[in-house]
Amino acid sequence: MWSSATRWPRMPRAEAPAQMGSGATLARALTLHNQGCVLEAVSVCREVLAREPLNSDALYLMDLAMATLWDAGTAAHRGSMW
Repeated sequence: MWSSATRWPRMPRAEAPAQMGSGATLARALTLHNQGCVLEAVSVCREVLAREPLNSDALYLMDLAMATLWDAGTAAHRGSMW
């Protein structure tokens, strides 16, 4: 039976995620996106994803940029219809 004094075996510590080194690069991508330079932000995200394909921040920013570009394309298409 387990008592409060019983300790679980220690698990090895996980190493810091690889994406930590990409923080400045992703901050630049976010700044570019906020300034309206969406295509440049996509390019920066692709650089990060080339090194770290599972970087969740880069994937999120890429998704955000693609949605922005899709919205802009849809708006331009709607404008040409009227």
